[in-house]
Amino acid sequence: MILITSAVETYPRKIIDCIKSRSRVPAIVVNLKRDPRLLRNLNPSLTLVHFRGTGYNALTRDGRFEIINSLESITNTTRKHYGQMKAISLGIRSPDTDPLPIEGGSLAVIESRVAAAFESRGWTSCVIKPSTSRGQGVFVLKLERDTFRETLMGINLEIPEWFIQETVSFKRLVRVMTIGGKIVEGAVTYDYPRDGNWKCSVCMNPLALHESDPSPELLDFIRLITRRLTLTDSRGISYIDVFETENGYVYNETNTSCNLVHQERITGVPLADMTAEYLLGEHDRHLSRRP
Repeated sequence: MILITSAVETYPRKIIDCIKSRSRVPAIVVNLKRDPRLLRNLNPSLTLVHFRGTGYNALTRDGRFEIINSLESITNTTRKHYGQMKAISLGIRSPDTDPLPIEGGSLAVIESRVAAAFESRGWTSCVIKPSTSRGQGVFVLKLERDTFRETLMGINLEIPEWFIQETVSFKRLVRVMTIGGKIVEGAVTYDYPRDGNWKCSVCMNPLALHESDPSPELLDFIRLITRRLTLTDSRGISYIDVFETENGYVYNETNTSCNLVHQERITGVPLADMTAEYLLGEHDRHLSRRP
């Protein structure tokens, strides 16, 4: 069986349809955050788990299942602040990031931490981000040294943890997908700030554009990230987002889950079908290792 863990079923259902069109291997999508007990009823030797953004705690506690991606890879990428600090420690060019996360819930505490970071790190501008993926960047705020308190009045205090890093001046935000350790060069997309907005998105963005000829520098940077951080240089699936700046590429974040319907339409690459083919191959290898 192939078990896809996801809180949103739309795109995983498309992957499952592709699996069913190729094979009789059973495949289901479940929300392990909502029902972690489901794992008790499954045979780990017969089940391959594809992690798509939910169920990390349940899978970690259980510890019996083979997972795409590995738990170490998931740890390095889904916890955004941890991933940034890990990338910096591994020599991957990244934004200057305050090493301590900020607990949500108190505007006074957040203001104090931001003020301290401006003072100690010498920033003139920074961004504050949730420590986990939320809302395609809508909760991210850009803070200026002289006006950050006014801007922070719009922060969502219900989000439990934040982190801050220096603002990156960028030309484009680029997304590169890897499947089974290989860069899908035909599926590179990008977006850029429009109409005076400093933000842009490469996730579920119908206005994103196709990078039909990715540069060698971009591909080399992605290979470095997959080798050192995402640990998907030989196995796994990652969506890696990097900033393109005047001085080269800067790491932004890695995701393991996103609806890729726009990316498929924009690039013409059948990513759901490629994902299904890869998972079936991993499932076969998983079964072949049974005692």
